[in-house]
Amino acid sequence: MNTAMWVLLCFLISTFVHACQSPRINQTTYDVTLDTGSLYFAPTMQQELPMGKNAVYAVSFPLAWQVVRKELNISGQVNTESADLHKLDGSKSIKKALDEDDYERKIVREGRMLSVTTKQEVNLHFVPAFVDFPNGITFDGKTVNAFGTSGFQNAEYMNRLHIAAYRDDDHFILQLLPKEQDHELFLFKTDTVYSTFEQMYADLLAACRHERGQHQLTDLDVVYIPKIEFDERHQFHQFLKKIFFVKKKDYSITGAQQQITFGLNQHGVSMKTEAEIIINDGAYPMDDPPVPKQLVFDKPFYILMRKTDMENPYMALYVTNADILEKEKTRK
Repeated sequence: MNTAMWVLLCFLISTFVHACQSPRINQTTYDVTLDTGSLYFAPTMQQELPMGKNAVYAVSFPLAWQVVRKELNISGQVNTESADLHKLDGSKSIKKALDEDDYERKIVREGRMLSVTTKQEVNLHFVPAFVDFPNGITFDGKTVNAFGTSGFQNAEYMNRLHIAAYRDDDHFILQLLPKEQDHELFLFKTDTVYSTFEQMYADLLAACRHERGQHQLTDLDVVYIPKIEFDERHQFHQFLKKIFFVKKKDYSITGAQQQITFGLNQHGVSMKTEAEIIINDGAYPMDDPPVPKQLVFDKPFYILMRKTDMENPYMALYVTNADILEKEKTRK
């Protein structure tokens, strides 16, 4: 697959028994890693999103925390004064997002140290591949690479691309179905700026339920989707040095890092995530007659990835500017 979509998610939470220092085991750490861009990383679907910034969420981050809970035998709500840790601990969107066999877990104990690693890898293909549009589109005042379909070509994608909801050319939802039938992709163009991914996802589901089967792709319609490409990492400073208690022992978080490499193009989707934890002891109304639709993602939009048999997504992305879009100069 050319320029396949890769997501690499590396999440590191290091905790140790308060006031008790022990040597580190031989594990990768990210204490001095600097953020590499302006992309905002949301630790949960419920996290407040900043205005005017691209944002991303992946389930591996809260999933790694759940593995920590299991290994430490934490029952009930985590005992901590940290509001951020309470929100991470209580996130419900992790449930029914992945099956246990969708990701790998590796747990290593060495003395007072506990290392937990989770990995997920997904490779999805658009068959047939969508059309590459060499002239691209304008997004955020910049020319960016794009793919999609238009005119009589649309008939070739009727089983792979559905209009899940449509109000007008600035408010619509597309559903992309890769060859791998247990995954689906939603692209949501809207002028609503949601404060959380959770709120956005609730509106997306409501709109899709309300308009199921009401809109069809015709040979009058055009679909333009920007290609996305970024490789960034981030450390969640809001979790650093936060203390929680397990059976009268206190632990503090010394690192919480995430790295994501992401790409989207006409050929399909591939995703790889890795998480490591180290511990030391609108519903839209239907239009009347069909009219040509310009389904062009040239303004802020959202992307959701989920398993078709699951309730919650395993990845969400908000694109508000062209920083993470593939630019004209990189076009081959």
